[in-house]
Amino acid sequence: MLTIGFSASLSAQEDKEMEVLIDKINLDNISISGFGDYNLEFSSLNGDFCLSTGGSGAILFNQKFYFGAYGIGLATSHYRYDLTTDYYGFYNPRIQFSHGGFMVGYIIKPYNAIHFTTSLKAGWGRIAISNGDMLSSQDYYGSRGIDKVFVLTPHIGAEMNVTHWFRVNAGAGYRLVTGVSNTHYESKDFSSPEFTLSFIFGSFKHSLKLNKLKNI
Repeated sequence: MLTIGFSASLSAQEDKEMEVLIDKINLDNISISGFGDYNLEFSSLNGDFCLSTGGSGAILFNQKFYFGAYGIGLATSHYRYDLTTDYYGFYNPRIQFSHGGFMVGYIIKPYNAIHFTTSLKAGWGRIAISNGDMLSSQDYYGSRGIDKVFVLTPHIGAEMNVTHWFRVNAGAGYRLVTGVSNTHYESKDFSSPEFTLSFIFGSFKHSLKLNKLKNI
């Protein structure tokens, strides 16, 4: 009798339709696509002009909201000749600065030829001083005074739809850096207004409807 009762219970559970969270969400009006971009960032380092380069990739929801990841690093050379006696005989001390993390953003009226965007990047990075004449592959191991930093960058931009798969974005924001203490600098020396030019490649016309996932 116990066996029969247990089997009947299992049968009843199998007949009951399984509930899943995705069915609780109205997916009829949600679509996804994606994009990747190449960025040029113009800012300052200790009062001097600097250029950083990098890229990002993101998932785009309804061609408006996006979430993704980014990475960027210093492209111009900056030296601290006054530190040659402090950094193990480095005769050409060069600054390194790179960071990466997550980003979220919103595109205002994306189907207009020219429209506006807003975003926020939050990441972690590294500031160090290395010998300027070392090979780039050796810089990491020859660096001194390494700082692990946190970087927060709110940003607004104007964006142009060049084609259905290519856009150009020009904008401005502020790079806030915290955690600088070991490189003869302060956090304020790396915090700076920033201006960016981004070349964006993605699917801006065709999207995947999320309601198709119900059948998976």
